[in-house]
Amino acid sequence: MDKNNPGLDMKHGFLHHIRRNQYKRDEYDKELRTKVTNPRTRKQDPAKHPDRRVYSVKNDEADSRVRNDTWTSSPGMGRGRLLYMLEYTDNAGCVHKVEVHEFDKPNRLAKNLAAAAKIPRELVGTLEWKIQEDIAKRNA
Repeated sequence: MDKNNPGLDMKHGFLHHIRRNQYKRDEYDKELRTKVTNPRTRKQDPAKHPDRRVYSVKNDEADSRVRNDTWTSSPGMGRGRLLYMLEYTDNAGCVHKVEVHEFDKPNRLAKNLAAAAKIPRELVGTLEWKIQEDIAKRNA
């Protein structure tokens, strides 16, 4: 150290390490900002990885999923305004949908849904009660 300068001795390279770390941190921050603003697409070219097995839905499976949705509605029953759409999923995964109107009879709706979805007879009464409660709740 100089006797004239009582400060730090700059020969040891301490500031050089600090500057290098700041530069690396700035570069890393720039990379992160570009990743956020320009997200990469994750689609991979199958030609690059021919050994990878990729699952694709077959047309038969997609068609069967669409066919699983059944719509139950009797033309004479839908009177008044539409209150809600009742959806029931059976054990096979089929979704059965029923339009419930303001003046529909819950027992007829329950019987039609039970027939379409193969609901046991013991549960038809409970289904009728539930439909009746929902109609009353929405009419109130």
